[in-house]
Amino acid sequence: MSYLKWRYLYVYLCFRYSSENISYTKLGNILSRNHATIINAINQFHNLYETDLDFKELASRIIKKHQNKLIDKQPVEFLEIDNMSTLKLKRRLKNK
Repeated sequence: MSYLKWRYLYVYLCFRYSSENISYTKLGNILSRNHATIINAINQFHNLYETDLDFKELASRIIKKHQNKLIDKQPVEFLEIDNMSTLKLKRRLKNK
């Protein structure tokens, strides 16, 4: 799978599963991209999810594997793609 598809998946997951309602601009700033690039990546993700069976299977598998981590409302600092095959969630630790 091309690195662009990984980027689209990464941006979608960061946007979709952010613990706060993150704006395109804020996510773009975090990822050193502008808001238009974020919008395009999310649109490309949806397009690929609908038209590319291999991409859909991979994205679905990653989301399912990390579903509990993605929806537990703990803040996600960033997602890391390791060796272009494994998506890892990194979490910010809160000092209490």
